[in-house]
Amino acid sequence: MENYKGCPRCGYANQYAAHFCAKCGFNFFQPQQPVFGAASNYGQVENPNDRPSFGWAFLSFLFPIIGLILMAVWWNSTPKQARNCLHGIVAWLITVILGAVLAWLIIFVILGYSIGFA
Repeated sequence: MENYKGCPRCGYANQYAAHFCAKCGFNFFQPQQPVFGAASNYGQVENPNDRPSFGWAFLSFLFPIIGLILMAVWWNSTPKQARNCLHGIVAWLITVILGAVLAWLIIFVILGYSIGFA
């Protein structure tokens, strides 16, 4: 892909000597201001403020309803932070399920010994 260059607006791979993007018409030779959310080589728009953070996962673990709300709000604009919220919610769900199973096992073992079944 040495003879191709990616369009900074849409990410389309154009011929290296092209003056305009074949997909969106972007002028390669006109000076451009840096654009928030410039497209990558694969056409995915990246937000420079979208960074993975353990803090959002931990907040979502402690308060899963807040995590769900943040995940829904951030899903399109900051997908890495939204995935961190999802990870926190999944960790909370696994912890709750394992805690419930463990509690039931302990209760049945204690009741089994007290009644004499074990």
